[in-house]
Amino acid sequence: MVKLNIYNGNIILDSYSFSFKSNSNELKSMFLKDLLLWVVNDEYETYKLIYSENLIVLFHFFKDNLYSIELYSNDNSSENILKTIGGEKKYNWGSVFLNIDIKAGYKSVIVQYK
Repeated sequence: MVKLNIYNGNIILDSYSFSFKSNSNELKSMFLKDLLLWVVNDEYETYKLIYSENLIVLFHFFKDNLYSIELYSNDNSSENILKTIGGEKKYNWGSVFLNIDIKAGYKSVIVQYK
């Protein structure tokens, strides 16, 4: 289950917690072989984690600092994830919004840090 700490922006997936303070080495140590380096572009890196049968998580880093977490639901329930974590809102640490990519045909929830 996905949860959001609205006070500090931490995303909680079961017993795992991620925040803008997280770095790629922490993720690698948590998930070892399950974490895939998905995109590398200069100082940007994206890691893909197939967390469960219905949830894919992308971790976006700039200079090894986490700047956003993207949550995809395989069963098209991104709106349910968004509802679970409190909807689209701006916070003092960043924002949460629903990303709709009409061309690619998917929706995702993005937690973006300042």
